[in-house]
Order: sequence, then structure tokens, then C-alpha cells
Amino acid sequence: MGLPQKMADAIIALGYDSQDVFRSAFVDKNAFETWLCKSRDKLGDEASGVDAGDWTTCPLESSLALLPFASSQSKVSANERDAWRRQIEKDYPSAVITPETLPSLGFLQLVRQQCAGSQWEWIAWKRVLSEEQVLEVRGRKNSSGYGEFLDLFAVAAGIQHEEWDMDLGASALRVQNLLDTRAHAYVMCGSGHLHPWSVYTKRFIHFYTKKPGEHFRPPSIQEAEAADRAVMNEVFQLVFAGNKLDDALHHVVVERDMLRLLLIERPKVPKVTWQRPDIKRPSGTWKREGGAGASAGLKRRRAGECWAWVDGRCKDRNCSYKHACAICGSPDHHSEQCDGKSDPKRIGSLSATQETWAAFTLMLTGGNPAVQIFWVTFVGALRSPSDDSWLDDSEIQVLREDVLSFLKNHGYHSSACVTPGQPLTLDFWRDLFAMTGDIDTSLIPLLREGIPTGINETIPASGVWREVDVPSRPNLELLVHNSPWGTALEDPETLMELVQRDVDSGFAEWVEGGREEVIVRFGRNCAAGRLGLVKKDGCEPRLVGDSTVSNANRLCRISERIELPGLADVIQFMSRHRQQRWVAFSLDVKKTHKRVKVAPSEQGFSVFTAVDPQGRTHWLVYLTCHFGGAWSAYWWSRVAAGFVRLCHILLHNSHFLSMYVDDELSLFPAASATLMACVEVMLACSLGIPLSWKKMSLGTKLKWIGWSLQFDGQPCATLSEDKVLRLEAGLRAVTQRRWVRRRELESLVGLLSWYTCGARWLKPWMAMWFHMLLKPAMHFYNLDGEQLWELQRLLDADLRVTRCATLSDVQTGWRLAECGGKVVQESSDLSRCRTKHGRAWVKLLDSASAQVRPSKDEACVAAFFLQLILGRASVHLVETPATQCVAAADAFANSTGAGIGGWWMPNDAQLAASSICWFSISLDKSSLPEWFVPKGAGL
Repeated sequence: MGLPQKMADAIIALGYDSQDVFRSAFVDKNAFETWLCKSRDKLGDEASGVDAGDWTTCPLESSLALLPFASSQSKVSANERDAWRRQIEKDYPSAVITPETLPSLGFLQLVRQQCAGSQWEWIAWKRVLSEEQVLEVRGRKNSSGYGEFLDLFAVAAGIQHEEWDMDLGASALRVQNLLDTRAHAYVMCGSGHLHPWSVYTKRFIHFYTKKPGEHFRPPSIQEAEAADRAVMNEVFQLVFAGNKLDDALHHVVVERDMLRLLLIERPKVPKVTWQRPDIKRPSGTWKREGGAGASAGLKRRRAGECWAWVDGRCKDRNCSYKHACAICGSPDHHSEQCDGKSDPKRIGSLSATQETWAAFTLMLTGGNPAVQIFWVTFVGALRSPSDDSWLDDSEIQVLREDVLSFLKNHGYHSSACVTPGQPLTLDFWRDLFAMTGDIDTSLIPLLREGIPTGINETIPASGVWREVDVPSRPNLELLVHNSPWGTALEDPETLMELVQRDVDSGFAEWVEGGREEVIVRFGRNCAAGRLGLVKKDGCEPRLVGDSTVSNANRLCRISERIELPGLADVIQFMSRHRQQRWVAFSLDVKKTHKRVKVAPSEQGFSVFTAVDPQGRTHWLVYLTCHFGGAWSAYWWSRVAAGFVRLCHILLHNSHFLSMYVDDELSLFPAASATLMACVEVMLACSLGIPLSWKKMSLGTKLKWIGWSLQFDGQPCATLSEDKVLRLEAGLRAVTQRRWVRRRELESLVGLLSWYTCGARWLKPWMAMWFHMLLKPAMHFYNLDGEQLWELQRLLDADLRVTRCATLSDVQTGWRLAECGGKVVQESSDLSRCRTKHGRAWVKLLDSASAQVRPSKDEACVAAFFLQLILGRASVHLVETPATQCVAAADAFANSTGAGIGGWWMPNDAQLAASSICWFSISLDKSSLPEWFVPKGAGL
């Protein structure tokens, strides 16, 4: 501030060793001037040499005066606060400030500094003290003297602020008094009107004290304070942007209704009370098998059945164990009462064979030092994923030798050898399928010799999925294309690199003789498709072989349709086991389609060409299924389904396991998740399934088929960011009501169909999307008599144009809708249509148009979906079943209105008319949005 050094040293020597201490030492300017006159002789020669008359105008005195008053308001006195209180009660007759809501002097001073310097900042609740609370805090202070004096001195000097020294407590009255105290402080300091603060307090208390629903709880005091902080920070951000405090409060609290979202009820974790079952032990000494005492046969064997159900005590339909016979599957008796017999080698029914399969699990998880080393490696690798394999060939061979020993001990003559052309240990698959009685035993010989493509002969049903009707093959010829797609020609370096990788991996081979050798080698079984490159942000380029352009896909016939899992399956499983805590595990299979060998006689259907950077064309043929073949996904799905079935038997404890093409998802109990995941990986390595080690994940949060899944807290699923970006781009184009390419719309509708399989409450809105997708483009032409006569001759029975017109621009495939303003029923109507000056307007519909223009209603639906997507609307993974009771309902609808009504009787109510509850809801056009009912249509 321009003070001489000696004068500054003298002030420090008097005890004012910081600017904050010096500012806070004086209540007002009079106190400062009194101190200045008394202390002038102690401030050095510069101050003492000035006459008393000249001191009041001396630059040194002005410099000192700036220090305490330039950047700090004078302290708030009790008289000022009382005057402000009386003024508020005068301006707002309904406001009553009690000691519980009267701001303390320290808190009021803090708020005043914020308001004076526009330094808006949220104040923690423990520092929002009323006058009564300050007295309570001081009353609890140590009254021994020195400590209390230092605290009071620090508070008076502004170095320390008084705080509430106990738990805040969840009392609604306590929270309301706190919010009222803060509101009064800001109004006393001239920051806004009392009304917005009162609205804030009322809405806060309303949501804070709202009675929660069943299985939910209200927010805790910590969550309430966090909500207050979030809202006030949002308010202060608007104030910093130039808005008034009153307007900012109204916008955030009323218009945006932010408190409703932040103070929403939370799911309540139920308290599970466990009671030890009454176990009837035999008399005498009872010990485990192998120990001293009575025979181990007294211990009940686990057959997968519920012991309490066997004893007649368990009636839970959602029980984790089976309520059916482990031998024949009948729910009428258990295995000890069953007279049925089964193959002694078969796993999955008898208790003895259950022990056999348990021995297989034990063989994988214990005893062998190499397996124990893998267990340690597995746990460590999950924490730091890497592209490198966690197991080398020698370690995998150890696992396979253990499986081989297990199978030989049970009468199977297996081999750990791998058939050339594919990675699977097919002998293991064959024997494990036989041991478990698998349904798809015909798969293994086909994998060994090579699978058919379904082009020459229809692939028969395997029994894994439902059989479908096979349409007849179209009369098409197999085509041979000489060049790849443009996406591959634009980047020949990447194309050749990816193709060479497939050749090096044994998936494909070069055909040195080119087109001539291909035709000679495969003859009539030859079809050359076109290679293309798919590039996405954040992903490596992908090679796609288009076999549709060669007609190979169009000629493929399969007798069954594969069924893939989805989010609905996860929801169904989680809802059945709501009390269990689950940990998710995912693994990914590398290049799944290319792991299945094609029969040599049908490899000619997978011929392609590649062009190098020098422009030279190279021919190649895939020896395995390629990505893009209609048969490729089917055959890998059969392999994946077999692996899933084996895992289900191996992991016989309660679990969820499914595979979507190459993405596997498992849900394991938290207590045994790591062990079960390790067993699954060891089984996959033993069977020869090539894993993508980097994509393996174990935890309560992971990504699966486009969903971000969360299994801790309240289990839910949200869209991944890449899916959000794709949907946002497509939906925004529709909301703008501009022309949209039909192919882009098809992609968007397909993505929305996938999304609504998880968000099932949006299914009804898909009708609007399919209507827009199938909506034809309209063409209007003003035709003369000769053009009308030509058009009439070109129409078929369905009023479709059979070939292009020569006298007009009417194109093939268009359908005639109107002529002369009237709907056309048959082609002869053209000769009777109304004309003007010898011409008539006709309307034709083009269902194959390249572009579609959304209507106003369709744009509104797109905006609705866009709002949900951008809001990251979550899908709950646990659905609580509705309570069953006696009820009935009915509905009606006509062109002007609709309604629904019904009644129900609570389960615990007496059978009387007074116990019946009813409801009735009426709707008309005015109560529905405009886009819900098309214009001119009834309700």
C-alpha cells in the first residue's frame, strides 16, 4: 500500500502480522481513527514527525486507511442486524424471524462479503448458523478459559468461522430452519426478494419429506446437502453470467425443477435376515468323508435339487435350486424316489454323475501347480488387461492333458490334437457332448470335415433353435466380380495388409492363376464377391466380404433361425434373483466366423479379389467362413451355443451365461465370481476357443453389445457413447424435417428397434417409425389425354407401372393413387377421370424412392426419442413383480374419446363391498398431444 518499511515493521511489532488480522481488528472507521491517534507515536519517525493537525490529511494515514477498508466491509453489529430484521418484517408481513432463523453475526458477515464483492459461493450447512445455534455451540465449548478465549478471538478477528459441532441430523424442521436462516441472511444483505428464497425452501422440504414408495427410501441428510450444493452452484453460475439472483433462483428451482431430480427417492437395500436351518444330524460321531467317525454315506449328496424342497419345506418359485427330480426332471418327486435309469456315462442327472462333473471342476481348479499358477496369473491380468496371451502354449497343453486324463478315466478315447484348418480340440468337444447328452452331436463331424454353405443343399435343422419354413431358391446365377468395392480401392495398403493377415493365419490362400484358375478349380461352385473396408472412429479397420452381390447369400438356405440373447434376458434373470449380489464377467472371441472350416467342395463360393497399391489384381479364396457370408454367422452360433451349454453344466452354481456372436456375458455370485470366471476361461482354452485377452473384464461395471451395464447399487443399463452419437445424428436429421435418405432411415430404424428391445416401454412408438420407413414418396404430373392413355396401358392389376413411360417421366414400380382429385380403384378409371383443358393431375406413389421427408408428427416423435437419448435414460435391470390380487379392468374407445376403468381388492382386505378400490380415466383429443393423433383422424 506504499507504506515505509519501518512503519510496516512497527505495525507488525504491535501484533498485526497479517492483513486479515489488521482488517478485522476494527468495527468501523471511528474505531480505526481512535487507534491511529493513540498509536501514531509508535509507528516510527515518519508518523511521529507529522503535526497532529496535518495527520488527518497525511498520505501515510490514507495508506493505512485503505488497508482495512479498501477490500473489506465493516463488521456487522447487532444493532444493524436488528434493524435489518425489523425492516424485513415490515416489508414482508408474513415473515417472522425467530431466534431459530435469525442469522448469526458471523454467518451474516460472511454473506455480506459475498454480496458486496459478488463472490458467490455455496456455504456448507455446518456454517449456516442461527443466533440460537451459536449460543449452543459456545455453550458446549470448553469453559476453562484460554482455549475458549482463543476461539472467540479468532472468530472476532475473522480468521475462523463458527461451525456446528455436532451431526446435522435428518430432522425436516432442522433443515427448514437452516434454509430459512440462509434466506434471511441474503435478504438482509440486499440480495434479492424473499419470495424466491421461500419458494426454494418450500419445494426443498416438499421433496425431502415426500413419502417414498415401497422398497425405496427418502434422501439422507448428506444427499440433501449435496442436492442443495448442486442447485446453488447452478444458481450462482447464472448470476455470474449476468442474471439477477431472483431470476436465477426461479429458473433453476421452478422452470427447470432441479430439486425434483436431485431429491428423488433412492432404492432401499433390503435387510436379509438369515436363520440357520434346522439340520437333523445322526446320533453319534459325525464327520466328513475321510475322517474318523461314522460312515461318510450319512452326508447327503448334492444332486442339484433343493434340500428344503426334498424335505417338503421350500415353496419358493424363485429358489436357486431345482424343485424337480435330478434324474427324470419330474416335479412330482425327487431323485431318491425316482425309479428311472440313465446312461452311467452321462452327466447332469444322477447324483453319481454330478460327482463326476464336480471332479472335472476340481481337476480344473486345484491340485495341479500349473493350474494354481494360472489362477494367480488370471487375477493379476484382470487388473491390467493386455493384448498378450496370459497362457503360453505349454501352459495350455497342461490344461488339455488334465482334461484328457479326466476323459480317459471315464472311458472316452480322446486326443488333444487339433484338426488342421480350425483351432478347436474336436475330440474334447465330441466326448464332452456325449458325456453331457448334448443335443447337437452332429456338429462335431461337420467341423472336422468342413461345413456346408447351404447353397447346393439346404442345411438341416440341428434342434438347437426353432425350425422355420424354408423358401424356394430364386432362379439366380452365381456371379464372378473382378474388383473389390470402392472403400477397398481407396485404401489399397490397408486392404492388402488385412488380407495378408488372413492368409498368414490360414483363413485364406492366394490363387496365383487368377480368374482362370478359380473357374477351373471350382467349376460351377464358384462365386466371387467383393471385399470392402469398414472404418469407425476408435476401432481398427475391418475387412468385409460381400457375398450378396455374387448371389451366394441369396441362394443360401438354412432350416432354422438363430436366436441371440439381449438385454431383456439379463433383466429377466436379475428380476428372478433380486436379493443376490452379482459380478459380471465378459470375454470376447477373436475372429469368430473365420474359426469354422468350410467343406473343400464349397470353398469356391468365397472367392474375392484384392488390388495392391500398384493397381495389380490378386485373387484369393477363403478356406473358412468369412465375415459377410450368410452361413458364417449360423455356424459360429452353433459352436458358441455348444460352448455355452457346456459352461452351464460346468458352472452348476446359480449364474447367468450367454453369448451374442462373439461377446460373452456371465453373471456370477460376488463371493465366487473370480473362481467361476477362471474356470470358464480354462475350459475355453482347453477346448481351443481363441480369446481376446485384452477385452476380458470382471467387475460390476462393463460394456456388452452396446450397453453400459452397472450391477452395483441400483442395477441399470445405459447406452454406450458410440450408440448415443449414432442415434443423435440420425434423430436430428429427422427432427429438422428435411429429406432423409431411405438407406440412412433403415439404419436408424434398425438401431431404434435394437434399443427398444431394452427400453421396452418405447415399443409402441416404433409404429410411427415403421410407417415413415414404408411411406412412399409422392409424384404429381399434369398429363394430357395421350399420356393418360399410355399410363393406363402400363398399369397392372395392382395399379403399378410395369415399365417406364415414353411420353412422360413416370417410372417403373410407381403406383397410381389419384387422378383428377379422385382415388383410382382400377386402371379404367383413367378414361373417366375429370380433365381441365384436356389435361388431368395424377398422383403416383414411389415406395422405393431414395429419399423420405418426415411429417410434422414424425418429427415430434423423433424429438421425443432424441430427448431420451441425450438424457441418458437408463433401463432398470431389476423389475419388481406386481402384487397379485383380485381385480378386473375394461376399456372403450370411439372417434371422440376413450377411457379405461377397473377395480381391485387388496389381499389383506375383508371380502366386502367396502373393501373394493376402483379407478377411472377418461381421455379425449384435447388431452393428448397433437402428434399423437393424426390430423383429420379419429381418436
